This record gives sequence, structure tokens and C-alpha cells, in this order.
Amino acid sequence: MQRTVVAMSTAANPEDAFFEVSKKVRDNCISPQLIIFFSNYDNFYFYTNKIHEVFPNSVAIGSTSYMNFCSAGFAHEGFSLMAINDGIECSCETLYELSSYPKRYIKHIYRALDELTSTENTCCLEFCTAYSNGEEFAMDTFKEAFIGKNIPVLGSSAGSGLSDSEKTVVSLNGKCFVNSCVFVLIHNLEGRIAFYQENIFKSTDYVFSVTDVDLDNRRVYEYDGKPAVNAFVERLGINRDEIENYLRFHPMGRPLGNKIYITDLNKIMDDGSITYYSQIYNHSKLLMLELDDIKKVWKKTSKEIQQKIQKASFSIVMNCITRTRLFEKENLMEEFNDELNNNYGSFIGISGFGEQMDFINLNQTMVIVLFE
Repeated sequence: MQRTVVAMSTAANPEDAFFEVSKKVRDNCISPQLIIFFSNYDNFYFYTNKIHEVFPNSVAIGSTSYMNFCSAGFAHEGFSLMAINDGIECSCETLYELSSYPKRYIKHIYRALDELTSTENTCCLEFCTAYSNGEEFAMDTFKEAFIGKNIPVLGSSAGSGLSDSEKTVVSLNGKCFVNSCVFVLIHNLEGRIAFYQENIFKSTDYVFSVTDVDLDNRRVYEYDGKPAVNAFVERLGINRDEIENYLRFHPMGRPLGNKIYITDLNKIMDDGSITYYSQIYNHSKLLMLELDDIKKVWKKTSKEIQQKIQKASFSIVMNCITRTRLFEKENLMEEFNDELNNNYGSFIGISGFGEQMDFINLNQTMVIVLFE
């Protein structure tokens, strides 16, 4: 029996797609302990219900995604699934009221912790619905609950297709949720757990100080005492109508220790302010970034990951939607998927509107968690 089974279908009919994927799972395992799955918005409720119906004894966690990518391939259509058969124990729960007060449900985290026999070699995999501006609230809640536990939190904000606009949904054990965070604690019984943050950008010489910000709405009004857009136009010497396209490929980086946490542009507002997909703090200094050599970064990632875990049994990948679109634009998606498949064991990935790691919400990043 395989430890993990990864399957994907690109069938347009959701019933056909589910039959194809579930058959592969049934043919290769008795009853999976954990199922992780992703699909587009249109058929997500159907897959959520069918998975729980066919595998009622499995913990099943899922999210909408811009693209399905996994060991079996990549596509916008259909859905992808990873079934983990043995070598783990897991427990799961949900945090509600993501946009306002998920800490009200911190007892749900404690309850999930109590179900594990040990928290050694354990991680928390979570998926938040996007556009609620609540990822930071969820991270603060996990951080408080995991004090002294040494449990990393790794996850993604849900994604959506271009036609789905801002519609994102997550699910747990047959139930779908909005404005929520679903999570599963995974205790690896057969080895270590490692994680890695890949950044395909490098720093420029441009540094901006945030001087006026609406933290709750992730909206920067001023950099360096000037309206945000004006500050960029003056420093960079570009026209105002070029600024949005420029900032798509020059995100802002928050340095912390030896890492840079990226925050990505959401919208240029009519008043010259800018909204982002993660929080920016007043009086913080941000680095403007530029694209690095992508393939060189991939090689560096695999080298550094192998120093953590030489041979991964399976992996879960969170890849920002902006990165995914860039790889599509540059015809790199197939090579990226092959890179993952060749280096990190069987894997499944989500492409969403944000990534979470180190109790921080970030963007334009790949976060990967690997199981020995």
C-alpha cells in the first residue's frame, strides 16, 4: 500500500472527475487518514460533499484554488486530491469569524491539540478564505495557542479562477465555509517535518517608509510623507498610468531577520492610496523588490531543502496566484511542476491569494512543507 495517493482529473463534468479521482484512491488504499483536495469555485461544493460521502471516516480538508497542480499534472479544470494512508495521526477544527474575531474560537485549537498523542514532528496546515482581511487575526490566534509547542503553521488563503472574481471557499469534513479558517494538525509518525519559503524576488536600492496606513483595511495612504502613488512616481521616474503594472512585478518586501516577507499589490485607489493583500505597519520600512533569475532560485531551493530533508515522502505546496500567473505567462508552469515532482516526493499544491508561515501572512511566495 502506498503511503500517499495523488490523483487529478481535468474532466469538465464534476461527476466524471470525481469518479476518476476517487477510483484511483480506492484502488490504492483501504481508508485514507487524511484527504487534501482543491478545485475551482464552481464545483467545489460538489467535491466537498462527494468526498465526505465516499470517505466518511477520513479527515478531509479542501480549498478553492486558481489552479490544480500536483504529481499528476496541472490544469485549471477538474480537481486534485492527495490521500495520506498511514504514518500520521491528525486532528482538525475550524476558526470562524475570520474577518473580526477568530480568537473567540481558540478553544477549537486546544481541542484539536488534545486529540494528538504527541506534538513532536507536528505541523498545522490551514486554509483561510480570502478577501476577509482576517489572515493576520488567524495567525495571532494560532501563535497564542501554540506557545511552547514548537508547531509551525503553514497554509494558504483560498484561490479562485479569473471568472470567479473574489469568490473563495474552504471546507472540512463535508462542510463548506466562508469567512473562516479550516485547519488540520498533522503528526508525522515516520520522521521529521521541514518547511521552506521560496522567494523569486531580490532587493533593489529603493526603500520606502510607511507614514500613513489603515492597518485593518491594508491600505497605505502615504510613503515618505507623500501620497503613496506619488511617492513611487517621483522616486522611480515613471508615469502615473504605468504604476500599477510596474508594482505587479515590483512588490514590497518586509525584512525580518534574514528573511524578506512579501506583500503584494491589490488595487490602486482613486485617491492615490494603495491596498495590499497583507498587512503593512505604520512607520515600517519596506524594500522594493525585482524579479530574480527564477530557475536559479529553483536550484537554490532544492539544494537547501535537501539539507533539511534528503528525501521527502510527500509534500504540500502553497504557491501564490501571482507566481502561478507569471509562470503561465513565461511558459514555465510545466517546468515548475516537474521541478516539484522530481525533488519533493509526491505532492499537491494550491494557488491562492496569500501564504502563511512563521505566523505571518505573506504574498508572492511559495511555502512548501515536506514530510520525511
